[in-house]
Amino acid sequence: MSQLEMKTRRSGEGSKAIAWRGCRDLFVVNLPVDSSGLPKIRKSLITNRGEIACRIIATCRKLNVVSVAIYTVEDAQSRHVSDADESICIGSLEHSKTNPFLYIELLVQAAVETGCDAVHPGYGYLSENARFADRVREAALIFVGLPGSAILTLGDKRSSKEVLRAKAPEVPMIPGFAGTSLEAEDLERAAAKIGFPVMLKASVGGGGKGMRVVSEAPQLMSELVRAQSEAQRSFGSADCILGKYIENKELSGVTTQDDLEES
Repeated sequence: MSQLEMKTRRSGEGSKAIAWRGCRDLFVVNLPVDSSGLPKIRKSLITNRGEIACRIIATCRKLNVVSVAIYTVEDAQSRHVSDADESICIGSLEHSKTNPFLYIELLVQAAVETGCDAVHPGYGYLSENARFADRVREAALIFVGLPGSAILTLGDKRSSKEVLRAKAPEVPMIPGFAGTSLEAEDLERAAAKIGFPVMLKASVGGGGKGMRVVSEAPQLMSELVRAQSEAQRSFGSADCILGKYIENKELSGVTTQDDLEES
């Protein structure tokens, strides 16, 4: 299979069934169906790893969707690989010029070669990459997520803030730097105006990657370098935004459902 290697497991093996025994119930929606009444998604490639992939695999099992995990040589023994119905090796993190989890064409190839109907990106990595979403759909597969046009607007924190400022100024936002400069003088001036502590955060992606809390001005540029490096490795973009760090916060997430014909 060219540079991809695949192995399969039978669903319902004892070890697999035991692994998820006693896990809490998941909220499950009905899958969209085609004109013949069959589910449109019968097999899905999960382009993520670790706990994120394990959660998706658990949901796939409840929906009777065959799950296909991806892995690199370095994490071949990870739990998500053994939990999935099938798994496919996408190369090596250490010996690849491009992080395989960010290699769009390789991932689409893996989905096609394993006979998947859909691709589930999880969160982080390419989950908010418009080019990936569009490329999956170009391959006649279902992307479990928003269309590329929506991701372009909302998947990038910098652009989404710009859209809100222009079209919905009544929506409150955390105080932050509206500029695009990442020069030391501009950032230090902005941080002083916002008030320490501040947070540097990757403009794209999520999952806590590319985030640094800065308590005082002398730390700002060194923490920016670290945040940019992690953002580049995790999401393929080093762009970061600067905003006020909110202490003692509670995080609430809101999920919206897009048109099923699009998603």
